Amino acid sequence: MANYQRVTLSNIKDRLMSRTDGVGVFWPIEDLVFATNEALNMWQSFTGDWTASRDVVVPSSNPITVPKDITSVTRVLYNGTPLTLMSMTEMDRGMPGWIDDTGTPSYWVPHGINQIFLSPFPSSGRVTIDGISKGPTLGQNTDFINIGDEELTRVLEYAEHYLAFKEGMPELKNKSEGYVNWVQAMVARNKQLADTSVYGYAMGLVRDMQQDATSAGDSGVGARGTNG
Repeated sequence: MANYQRVTLSNIKDRLMSRTDGVGVFWPIEDLVFATNEALNMWQSFTGDWTASRDVVVPSSNPITVPKDITSVTRVLYNGTPLTLMSMTEMDRGMPGWIDDTGTPSYWVPHGINQIFLSPFPSSGRVTIDGISKGPTLGQNTDFINIGDEELTRVLEYAEHYLAFKEGMPELKNKSEGYVNWVQAMVARNKQLADTSVYGYAMGLVRDMQQDATSAGDSGVGARGTNG
């Protein structure tokens, strides 16, 4: 993120209120807070901007449970030295009996979404797990995040788009440009999103393909049909 700044929930609510004509019966403050957290968690889900690093206590045996605030492990270190990522299949085929080996670890192996195996397994030492963290959730006015100017603008645009559902379809369509900006900004940070349906729907690509499919060809019997 460029131009990092410390932004509090109070700051975000003020900026969101300026986009939604203030707070009242139609927009209670709770709606703005909910929309803000929804936008932040959606942004994190698609970009993985916020990361965490946690030291864990070495248990008596494999596996090691990943701390709950890490949603996806990206690196594992033992006493500060990065370990090599391997899969269960690679270990089973290349190192039979690896799961019972003990000693200084050389490899880490993902197991499900919240566990890892080390091989060889140590009896002591420091294991550090790095990964993508859960999206931030802001509750108090003084709660804050560190975020760039451009990214914050995109988050606010998504929050405004989210709130527009309450106003109905005409206003939702008026906010569609902000939603498109949000998707394009995410794709700029995560190129893999360009191949997803989220990107396709936001940019109108899926709609165009559906329309083309509806208008193309004749309405006669399909390839698997019969005339009989």
